[in-house]
Amino acid sequence: MQRVSRFTMVAGVMLALVVWLCSPISAGAGDYIYNGIIPLEEIYETLGVPYDPGQPDCKYRKKCPNPQDFELLLELEMNFVEESADLPAFYQVTGVLFPEIRFELRLLPKHEWNRKFYLAGCGGFCGGVDTNFPNGQFTNNLNWGLLRGYAAATTDSGHDNMGLGRTYADWALDNRPGEVDWGFRSIHEVTRVSKALICVFYGRKARYSYFAGCSTGGRQAIVEALRFPKDFDGVISGAPALDYTGLVATWMSWVVQGVGDNVFSAEDQAAIQEAILDQCDDLDGKADGLISDPRRCPEIDFSGADLSPDQLAALEQLYSKPVNSWEDILYEGVIPYGSEIYWPIWVPGADGTSENPLALQLIRGFNDGFLKYMAFEVDDPTFTADDFDFDSTPDLLEFMGRIYNATDTNLKRFKQLGGKILMYHGWADSIVPPIYTLDYYDRVVAAMGGVRRTQRFFRLFMVPGMDHCSTAQSLEFVGAGTSIGLDDFDALGALERWVEKGIAPRRLKASGKSLSGEEITRFLRPYSPDGGCKYSYGK
Repeated sequence: MQRVSRFTMVAGVMLALVVWLCSPISAGAGDYIYNGIIPLEEIYETLGVPYDPGQPDCKYRKKCPNPQDFELLLELEMNFVEESADLPAFYQVTGVLFPEIRFELRLLPKHEWNRKFYLAGCGGFCGGVDTNFPNGQFTNNLNWGLLRGYAAATTDSGHDNMGLGRTYADWALDNRPGEVDWGFRSIHEVTRVSKALICVFYGRKARYSYFAGCSTGGRQAIVEALRFPKDFDGVISGAPALDYTGLVATWMSWVVQGVGDNVFSAEDQAAIQEAILDQCDDLDGKADGLISDPRRCPEIDFSGADLSPDQLAALEQLYSKPVNSWEDILYEGVIPYGSEIYWPIWVPGADGTSENPLALQLIRGFNDGFLKYMAFEVDDPTFTADDFDFDSTPDLLEFMGRIYNATDTNLKRFKQLGGKILMYHGWADSIVPPIYTLDYYDRVVAAMGGVRRTQRFFRLFMVPGMDHCSTAQSLEFVGAGTSIGLDDFDALGALERWVEKGIAPRRLKASGKSLSGEEITRFLRPYSPDGGCKYSYGK
């Protein structure tokens, strides 16, 4: 029998690889055959790029993704958008992925592209391709990337809410594929196709890829790091709704049941806020309307707030963690002290202000839609918060939790690949409790071998006074004339320096305004279980 030397074997394998790399993508039996709905030549034509079916050299396959990345495309269109007062000129690529994941990708002219890809997450139950955020808002905003030279994309996460808002959940009724797309699949598939389209349009891969999202988008960031660690070099995870079933089903039912029929007038809310600030504001050394760490506050005495016994009982439940009959904590979350100014947006029973009488009370809306259409393996459209039994119902959430939740602390693969996580959360967030985020980070530190090892790739910044994802927009809604909260900081710039230059963020410069209207700046330091939350002051 003829023996084949190791050198000959290796040479043969390398030759076969070169032949495959340089062969046409549908050369014949045994080769890859493109099975996409839209022909490849049509995709190239849509992007204004000449198509060569032979793919004549190896450079293309070294530079660009596999044509398989296009196989789920059902629709694709590109239009040129002229420069406006707010945005530069760009090519608007819109498409649909199987089964119904809509997305938009914005591409700058070739000479303006920074060779990076930016994907923006979405909030609530999503359901719309949101592209028209104000330029000053970085939360879930693809324009935040576009304005910095990125090829930027976003998605509706796999369903259409028909313009009925982020709390609309009827789309999920008996729709497991849609729930899976919203839970984890849509972001990954949009990432795949966006990178492929970028490569065809520009003729080269993106050098770096980043994801940024808040709320559901913050959860999506950690889902990507856990499930698809190769998708992004770095992710920004803001106010992440990580334990979605625990948050929206268990904790929000606790809040809704606790409030009951109680109503907190605008005057009640002001009295509650005043009592908290009087007893807690200056614990950080400055009486500026910002509570640096609500966990340090004493038990607040509300005797001067002129509240009824029922209102006081409701407050006690709002400021406590949900438990069962055996006093087991079911979710690590409470409404934080210092969030009261934003209650009309989020909290059941909170009336609107004189400037804006409308009260959204979104916790009730999210909770109701989720319980009816998204929480259980078998949907029950009659289920309400009043039906939630804290002894038995949490067990029924486990099935869907495996689809939605990002509670796993094993981020080793993402770390090994060089990925970086920058997480932030506002201390005045009353719809996604910030103490759950601290608890998750503590558990990651324990799982990853300590603070130093964790902070090499994952850093958390807590933001005093910041509402859910944004402060300025919240105050515009409730009618407060000045900003309170430090929601102006450059998370993306910090992540870029960390990923591209190896400079870990030792602090974030955050600015805003105090209750008195005074412009303030604080430097946010990374949180650690040992050192807690630290800040320094500056101009």
